[in-house]
Amino acid sequence: MTTRPEDPTGTPDPVPTSSGDAAETARLPLFPLSSPLFPGMALPLHIFEPRYRQLLQDQANAEPMFGVVLTLTGHEVGDQPEIHPVGTSAELLGIHQHEDGRADIAVRGSRRFRVIETDWSGPYAVARVEWLPDDKEPGDDLSTLADRTRSAMLRLVAAAASAGGLPVPELQLPDNPTDLGYLLSRTLWLNTWERQQLLELPTSRDRLDRLLAIIRREHRLLTRAGAAGTPIEHPGSGFSPN
Repeated sequence: MTTRPEDPTGTPDPVPTSSGDAAETARLPLFPLSSPLFPGMALPLHIFEPRYRQLLQDQANAEPMFGVVLTLTGHEVGDQPEIHPVGTSAELLGIHQHEDGRADIAVRGSRRFRVIETDWSGPYAVARVEWLPDDKEPGDDLSTLADRTRSAMLRLVAAAASAGGLPVPELQLPDNPTDLGYLLSRTLWLNTWERQQLLELPTSRDRLDRLLAIIRREHRLLTRAGAAGTPIEHPGSGFSPN
């Protein structure tokens, strides 16, 4: 797998169309999927539709390559789906081209955005998006909230391990509140709509507040299920020890 495609005909990077106090905007191809992408999240994709093969060629040298949005209605393949307005830009990590034109790529989520308008007239959708800011300087109270959320997650994993007769994994959770919120949002066992709601929350404080409530809810459900003798799946299995 190469780390970058080598097609010299790729389009230039998206150019901001506003600055200063106004929201920064850009034009960005869209890649609708059935699950949201979070900043910092690695995602493998198999590219086989002609329109997205074309996208790879057009965006060979662009960074970010495209934006991932969650489908609201319709399908990922062969459709013009309705989409959720908040998504995440994707940076290319690597690509493997097949002889028949298909490609396997790996991308990583970068920046959240909101779709302002979408043009479906080409082979794939291109949107004008505004970039959504993340918290710049966490305050003491936000750090305290992050500590509480981190501790609650570790207690949940320990309780699940104990109930399942498994060793407690050693988890290394980020100290940065924004990074912690995105990591838990993408690794907790949540349904698609809860994940999208977490992505759309405007601040790390809002995200951590919601996550803390979810973790406490899951801990209560786990405790009740364990007391009833119901088999419990381990909530920490989606975490990497690294």
